[in-house]
Amino acid sequence: MKVNDIRPDNLEKNQLLAEAMDIKWLSDRKKEFVNVLCPACESDSFIKLYEKKSIDQVKCSNCDTQYANPRPSKKTLKEFYLYSKNYEFFEEYIYPVTKENRRTNLFQPRAKKTIEYAKKLNFKNGILLEIGSAYGIYCEEIKKCNFFDKVIGIEPTPSLSNISRKNGLDVIEKTYEEVNLDFKVDVIAHFEVIEHLFNPKHFLDWCNNNLNPGGFMITTCPNIKGLEPMVLGRHSNSIDHEHINMFSPSSLSLLLKRSNFDIIDINTPGSLDIDLIQRSVSEKKIGIDSIDGVLRELMFNSNQDIQKKFLTLLQEAKLTGNMMTISRKKD
Repeated sequence: MKVNDIRPDNLEKNQLLAEAMDIKWLSDRKKEFVNVLCPACESDSFIKLYEKKSIDQVKCSNCDTQYANPRPSKKTLKEFYLYSKNYEFFEEYIYPVTKENRRTNLFQPRAKKTIEYAKKLNFKNGILLEIGSAYGIYCEEIKKCNFFDKVIGIEPTPSLSNISRKNGLDVIEKTYEEVNLDFKVDVIAHFEVIEHLFNPKHFLDWCNNNLNPGGFMITTCPNIKGLEPMVLGRHSNSIDHEHINMFSPSSLSLLLKRSNFDIIDINTPGSLDIDLIQRSVSEKKIGIDSIDGVLRELMFNSNQDIQKKFLTLLQEAKLTGNMMTISRKKD
């Protein structure tokens, strides 16, 4: 998979214009920002890093989590996602032309991985809940597997939840905080959600409270200790005005344990690091000479097999910019 498969180059200029409107909206409301403790370990000790897209980035002195501090208040964040011009642009222009690429490269493998772990953990049928189900592609793929008795999505955006309903999916049109389930579920999935949330601990506590004993959760989010963010730093695509929590495998594990989860597996299946770094060099965001010599030779080697082997090594070493965690509610 390449970046162009999910973020087409020919749409980038207008997408960046929409994003700029979102950044200005946030910048105009900086007086509403609030100071927070580290979202992973709740330490109040941090190192100031830099400002990017009107957001101040800091690094926890205790667990190395990178996070926005101060950050938009919970109320401001809710208003932001209702306003977002970037999300409108994505829904109207990017999603329609990338839907099938996302299905093949992202959601089918995630559905397959979910079923694999359900079988490993001796689950039989049950209920799966996806939080932030968006266009419903993952729910569609899970339903095709005919494994779970029921598949439910939570998606607060009316236009997105309507798309899911039109495709025959069961969706709750509320934020997770507004949802009061009168039943427990067996699996909870959320993809690229936790990095956006004002209070990740509150979110994970909600997930734990709504799982049956022994139920498991599948999580994906950026990995601040991945190659792309480590090489590109502030120029990394992962670091923006929306990603206010940037965990590493160790700091996310710490947070999950604080919310009464056992870690079953943590891996980094990301496949875009090399492509993103190459693009950043070609766009002159960074100079090629700023990259360590060995890394430079591996990433810019004309032998594609070497690049593929290097990517495989990064995945095995948990060093790509996207991570997946499987965790289980403690009995």
